[in-house]
Order: sequence, then structure tokens, then C-alpha cells
Amino acid sequence: MRTLHVLASLAALVAVGCSAETASPDPAAATRSPDPAAATRSPDPAAATPSAAGDSDRATSTGAAFAVPVAHDQGSSFVCRKGAFCEDFEEQGFAARWSGMFTTGDGTAERTGDSASLGRGSLRLFTKDEASSAYLLQEKGAVAADWSAALGFAFRVEQLPASYLGGPELTVKTADGPLTIRISMSPEGLFVEQRATAECLRDRCAPSRTRIAAAIPNHWYAIHLGLEVNAQEAAPYGRLEASVDAGELLTVDLGVPAFEGSLFMSAGLTQGDLGHRAIADLDDVSLLVR
Repeated sequence: MRTLHVLASLAALVAVGCSAETASPDPAAATRSPDPAAATRSPDPAAATPSAAGDSDRATSTGAAFAVPVAHDQGSSFVCRKGAFCEDFEEQGFAARWSGMFTTGDGTAERTGDSASLGRGSLRLFTKDEASSAYLLQEKGAVAADWSAALGFAFRVEQLPASYLGGPELTVKTADGPLTIRISMSPEGLFVEQRATAECLRDRCAPSRTRIAAAIPNHWYAIHLGLEVNAQEAAPYGRLEASVDAGELLTVDLGVPAFEGSLFMSAGLTQGDLGHRAIADLDDVSLLVR
């Protein structure tokens, strides 16, 4: 397996201003509604929930993990690397750069003037309960064999969820069903999850839920994920790396076979809180796939 560290060189992502290098998708594609059954819905949470042992997984690191994160640097401008898909919500017409907006239940989204960085915009998301969602969808096309991705975004919740809140995620639609890497929050902390369908759980998938930061309300988290995928017959299928608020690099094995299929990003609230209203903000999204 390759030993490429996707996030070890995150500084390379800060190379070119986002708005100058972001490629807009086909305008026709930006206005169509995705098929929620085929592409945008996450696996059944009950099927994807790890075992009790998996719930207590912690990422490998060399220092004291899960310290209270430092404040997001709002004195810096958002920049990203040439070739990446980027969004800073600075303009009213931001939706045209995405493949579509998807909401369920009473989920809604609106642009606000607040920003996680030195900017003038972010996306505010509202959900009513666990049956509602609100997020932007960006299709990235087919991936196969060995590939890697670097995903970064700023994320803030107004209040801590009562139970569980699903945030931004990357999904690969595979022959084993949709396999998802999701950021989520609960009262116990901020987590990165590897999620799979019930069919894949039987023999090929090893889902996990790993705590990567403390849970803090009204805090702009700066989250970076690195995904290195290898075509293997059995787990591990590569590695998953996470960094929060420019902290230490945390690493876990990739337990889902996401090495071949169609890749898309869901940026927003992908699952509302159980029986409670949730409000969250999203900003400074970047995705680079190789």
C-alpha cells in the first residue's frame, strides 16, 4: 500500500485564491435536482452504526489528542490550490457552481454575511429533526483503483446536538452500495465516521466512528480530511487522516472499500438532530481529488 500522506502537506493547498481558480460545472447540471435515492442519501444509520468497540476507536497520534481546539483564524483570507473545487460563499450566485441543492423534511439553507475567515459570507443551514437535511451536492465523477482526496471546510453549530448531527461527507457509490466518510457531532465530541450499507457489513466493510475533537457550541472548526484509497481484497483499504484547527494529524485505517465508483461531496447538514431543531454554518469548502 502506498504511504502517501495526503494531509502532511496541507500547506500546499494554500497556493491560489479560490474564486480565481474554481471551475464552474455545466450550468445545466447546476440546476437539476439529484436523485436522492440513487446518489445523495446516506446509508441507514442503524446499519452503519459501528460496534461498541468501534464507538470507542480513537485515531492514532503522537501527542495529546482531543484537546479543546483553538479559535479559527478569522484574520486570514480563504485560499485553495489550483485544480481544487472551492467555495467561500462570498457571492449570491454560489449555487451555480454546485451540482445542486438537496433538502428533505423542513431543512433549509441561506447565505449569511458572517464568515469563518476574512470574508463576507457563509452558508447557514437549518434542520427540524432527524428526518430533515440541507446540503449542497458536488459531483466529482468516477474514481478507480488508487486515488486520494483532500477535503477542507469550516463548520460551526449554534448549539450542541441533543443526540446526533450529521455534517459534511464524501460518498462513493460502489458495487457494495454507498460508502461514506462523514463528519458528525454529538454531545461527546466531533467525530469522523466511516459508514457502509448492511450488505457490505457482512463481509467486506469495517465501519468506524472516531472522536477527533471536543464538542463546542458556536465555534468555527477548521476541519481537514485526507483520504488515501488503495484497491485491496480486504481491509484496510488505505488510510484516513484528520486535522482540526491546525492541530495534530490523526490517522485511522480505511475500513470501507471505496476504491471504485462515483464520488460526490455533500456539504451541509446531512442528518438532523433526533427530535430537535439544529442550526449550523458552513464556509471555506475545498476539495481536491487525484
